Amino acid sequence: MDYSRLASKTLSLITKYGSLVTLSSFIAGTYNPIEGSYSTATYSNVSVNAAFDTVEGYSGRQTRPTDILTTILSEKVDCVCYIPASGITRFPTIADRIIKMGEKYEIVGKQKLEPATTKLLYTLFLRKG
Repeated sequence: MDYSRLASKTLSLITKYGSLVTLSSFIAGTYNPIEGSYSTATYSNVSVNAAFDTVEGYSGRQTRPTDILTTILSEKVDCVCYIPASGITRFPTIADRIIKMGEKYEIVGKQKLEPATTKLLYTLFLRKG
């Protein structure tokens, strides 16, 4: 199967039906051993298209994989965010955050869909914060 066409379709659908958000990537400070101090950590912001699915009143859909269920049930998750992998250059980490319409969301879980080494979609589990 040609997954590159599917990656392109994923990007176009989320671009068309999703919304523009800011992915804030965490950049750790560095340690200065001579002075014994750390430089300040910063965030690098990039705009990406994303689709959101609320988890409020989770209905227990049976189509979700077990690891996603574990994340949703063990953590307080406010929503799930889907970002096309071809829309960004790196897999988000739990140190990163999403900003949607001025509201900040912390990433408490993540999963990537990558069949045959073709990155298609990143699923992020978010908590308001």
